[in-house]
Amino acid sequence: MKNLLTLLCIVCACIGFISCDCDQDISYQVFTRTDPRCSNYQGKYCSHIQDQTIATPTPLEGKLIIMYSVDTDTCGFVTNGIPNHDVNDGSKKFPNTPAPINGLFTITNTPTTDPAGPTALSTDRYTAILLNGAIVDLVSDGCCVEGTDGGTDKQVGCGSSAIWRLNPMNPAAKFTTDTHNAHCQETGLYHYHGSPIGVYEYPSTKVSPVIGFAADGFPIHGPYFEDDKGVIREAISSYKLAGKDRPSSGCPFGELGKYIDDYCYDGHGDLDRCNGMVVKGQYYYFVTNEYPYMIGCFTGKPDPSFDRKGTPTPTPSTRPTPTPRKSYDCTSTQWDRRGKNRM
Repeated sequence: MKNLLTLLCIVCACIGFISCDCDQDISYQVFTRTDPRCSNYQGKYCSHIQDQTIATPTPLEGKLIIMYSVDTDTCGFVTNGIPNHDVNDGSKKFPNTPAPINGLFTITNTPTTDPAGPTALSTDRYTAILLNGAIVDLVSDGCCVEGTDGGTDKQVGCGSSAIWRLNPMNPAAKFTTDTHNAHCQETGLYHYHGSPIGVYEYPSTKVSPVIGFAADGFPIHGPYFEDDKGVIREAISSYKLAGKDRPSSGCPFGELGKYIDDYCYDGHGDLDRCNGMVVKGQYYYFVTNEYPYMIGCFTGKPDPSFDRKGTPTPTPSTRPTPTPRKSYDCTSTQWDRRGKNRM
């Protein structure tokens, strides 16, 4: 612990660590390394990209320092949250301007499966940190709420206990993301809601790299792996859309897939309910083009450094809490995204 604290003090001495030297400029690079341990990525990284929010792009500088402590067998990720690719570069611009937001995250170098079972993703916790310094925050704060005139979607303010939560990757949810499946919070924090396009080669004929680490320490693998037949292919999610028809009024409404509660796990693909699998003795989460896109739940125990400390709890809605419709539930032997049976 002492070694890590010393390193952190050095980082803090660099005001906002903006003046720290850079070992490697990773601007616009795709990752290629496959090391599953965070300790193998120690270094000081920087990037120089463009914020394309307005017609005249604005330069942004990304900073990421990765340290390792032998005493605690943990890595410290110090980041300003700016990725290594352009931001807000989609045809429709998101309303919040990207800004450097400093953060410190701790990753265990030797993650293990939590014997208590999977931990659900939540709006109370960031999901992961990528090797370009940007945050993964898969769970949106938007959901369907019941009103006197039926169901209504709202994009913020639903809190961690909401159901019929909006899926930002479905166009019907009306979230604005850039070409990397990311956008900004009101604070300017840039974060991914889906597969982080641009940090790995796609399509590819090669095994994908490790692109970051989840809050529980397990590595996040790009989409391509070598299966037991020696074929390099994309990993397949084991989630499916559950149900066919919407109720006549209330929540949910609109097309299937607009809400993450439209999905359930049935085991038909390569990946487990947390969107991971063991390859050559190592457990990885995998990027997929289908829900849950990267991580469905935490296989290990997430580190408290990923908790949203100081984030105010949203004011509870005065509207009735929507009740899941049984037609959209998984069977009693299946497991949903929250890590519990839904029957």
